[in-house]
Amino acid sequence: MRHLELGHKRFLWYWRKTSHGLNALQVTLEGPVLLHFLTRTLTIGLALSVIALANNPEEVRAGTPSCRSIPDPRFPGLQQCVVSVDAQHVTLTSGQRLSLWCWAASLAMIFTSEGHPITQDEVVTQNFGAPENVSSGTMIATIGRLNRGYTESDGTSTFQSHATPMRTAADAEAALANDELILFTSTQHAMVQLSMTYQVAPGGPIVFKSGTLWDPAPRSLGGGIRRIGRNELGPNYAAAWAITTD
Repeated sequence: MRHLELGHKRFLWYWRKTSHGLNALQVTLEGPVLLHFLTRTLTIGLALSVIALANNPEEVRAGTPSCRSIPDPRFPGLQQCVVSVDAQHVTLTSGQRLSLWCWAASLAMIFTSEGHPITQDEVVTQNFGAPENVSSGTMIATIGRLNRGYTESDGTSTFQSHATPMRTAADAEAALANDELILFTSTQHAMVQLSMTYQVAPGGPIVFKSGTLWDPAPRSLGGGIRRIGRNELGPNYAAAWAITTD
């Protein structure tokens, strides 16, 4: 039994712990606070590749897991693999504008990357009727916000969001290999999963080892592209969903 708290509202969650998990990409960065109103496009593929390769020596290739052998007499044939979404699929939008908007900023990033431009303010307004500083609500309410229709920033184009729960490491590996971004949540925060590193032996299960995510928190609080923390894989882990749209 776990607690999930996106913002300040907490509720119980009973799903089993799962595993999740960037490489070079074109990034659109907006200032983390509304005061800046600055949008700039940076090609940071090299920098992110360096980060990815520093964390995982094996080559990272989007879509197809990249693996290398790990000598271990206990597990003959053990391999360590990295899988990530396609760099061309990812558009990093602004970090959360208000303290409880991690869920809205994460959804805005995913939807925009899926080809449906929308701001976090619009995500909140379409769920609550006004851009109030609110959390995503209870688990039932949160799932409802992940599985509903939205209107793009142009005010006319609409799309449907679908959320598939990630219950195992194999679920997450398959989603990322299929170029699906993952909404990753800890007990108090929502982020976007971009890659995962895992180990697997012949006939054995996929074991999560590490991963990369986009954290919508202000950079002064550790936001931006970063590795998943150990605490986010342990007692602070809550739930995750692969998000697709049509």
